[in-house]
Amino acid sequence: MMRKLAIAAAALLGVTGCSAGDHLAAAEREVERFHDLAAAQEIDRIYDRSTDEFKRAATPEQFRSILEVVDERLGDVRRANRQGWHVNYTTAGTVVTLTYQTEFERGRGTERFVYRIDDDRPRLLGFHVNSDALIAQPSDREEEAEDDAEVTITAPRD
Repeated sequence: MMRKLAIAAAALLGVTGCSAGDHLAAAEREVERFHDLAAAQEIDRIYDRSTDEFKRAATPEQFRSILEVVDERLGDVRRANRQGWHVNYTTAGTVVTLTYQTEFERGRGTERFVYRIDDDRPRLLGFHVNSDALIAQPSDREEEAEDDAEVTITAPRD
């Protein structure tokens, strides 16, 4: 009996580990896609594929404005190296969080992407970028300039 239980547990861990790896790889591809679309100024395509929770946290105009500020102050992504990851399985779904040390055209920063896996497809749930360069260069748009070095959109937890 104990041997059967150990085999069942090992099989379950093997399936879960494989799923975590698949979800992690899918989310990493989505981060690359995010960077590509942001560089091409196709921000609406990022927003359109995000979760409903993300859309409740920011309007398309707010999200576009945030990414415009990031682009204006930091420039294009030159290199992004993953520093950490976490896959969380909950009754509400699978959530993958990826943290990157990112080298931009005009500075460095930390990016954190949060994706929920819906039907094996990662959908943006949260985006965070933190960099001193966000406050080092004042924006031409005073109403959007803040005295904070972090830009965050986090979907509210229902």
